[in-house]
Amino acid sequence: MPVPNDFFLTLTGGSAAYGIRLEDDALSLFARYTDLLSLWNRNMNLVSRRDMSRFVEYHLLDSLKVSSCVDLLSVETMMDFGSGAGLPGIPLTIAFPHLKTVLVDSIVKKVHFLSQVVAALPLPSVSVMRSRVEELPSSHNGSFDMVITRATVSLCQFFLFTARFIRPEGMLVSIKGEHIERELDELANYLDSRLFNISINKPPAVNHVRTGYVVIITKLKVIHKT
Repeated sequence: MPVPNDFFLTLTGGSAAYGIRLEDDALSLFARYTDLLSLWNRNMNLVSRRDMSRFVEYHLLDSLKVSSCVDLLSVETMMDFGSGAGLPGIPLTIAFPHLKTVLVDSIVKKVHFLSQVVAALPLPSVSVMRSRVEELPSSHNGSFDMVITRATVSLCQFFLFTARFIRPEGMLVSIKGEHIERELDELANYLDSRLFNISINKPPAVNHVRTGYVVIITKLKVIHKT
């Protein structure tokens, strides 16, 4: 299915608002990814079907807005927790191809879709893993500069499930909606401020992109005194 006529204009304009300049190769990958997802979405509930008419704003740009809050050029390794349709991991890796990304999901059909996308585009720096994140072996501990999630679990659950995977000065990044006060209060009961720092960020407003916050939990580098 061909992408709508305004696809590239909306994507490039929105990306520029977040400080991203997309080259032609990246735009082509975004179009192919959108086409594949639209095709698979006919038989799978990857994203809400009513969202497909505004897929650029509701999903692609909603993923890319993280770049206005995080210096992604300083990130090398990234885990996308509960990746589902590949959001936000695939859009971020297309826009920042230096990223070495692992897409993690526990649902077989979604993992199959992700594997097909990674092979078809292709995205050689992206791998797919089927697992519940809490069941990943300890060999992954401290392996990532950033673990990111979008519309999956609460901030507290995200922290408890994934803090072990980031290295010192690494980040847990959660794309959230407007109402996060209760989640922040819950998180405060578990998070040691001597070891982790929380920042709450509001990305720039872009037409029709979902509003909300990007919450970043940074693991502090502990200096041991001798």
